[in-house]
Amino acid sequence: MEYWEEINIKLKPWIDTDLDKTVVDLFAGCGGLSLGFEANGFKTIGYEMDEQATNTYNKNLIGECFNEKLTVETKYPKADIVIGGPPCQPFSVGGKQLGLKDSRDGFPIFCQQ
Repeated sequence: MEYWEEINIKLKPWIDTDLDKTVVDLFAGCGGLSLGFEANGFKTIGYEMDEQATNTYNKNLIGECFNEKLTVETKYPKADIVIGGPPCQPFSVGGKQLGLKDSRDGFPIFCQQ
């Protein structure tokens, strides 16, 4: 069995209606973090500004991902868990290291939750 076939079997998304827990995924990308939570029965709701990543998430996961640029004013649904991967370019040695002055800095948005 190929690796990708094994992963598709082991990480097949499902919702455990008895668990009844919701995860909000900020800066969701194509849904890698959400996939792990869905594989364990959580309902997921993603937010991602890149349209292609949002489309990939919505095509491959049960949860819904909204194509939206997040701000500190963004309102989210009630959730039991908040996960996400804020952009790291503002702090990465591969970037310009502008930190909080970089417009891509998503940490204030992530921490606001």
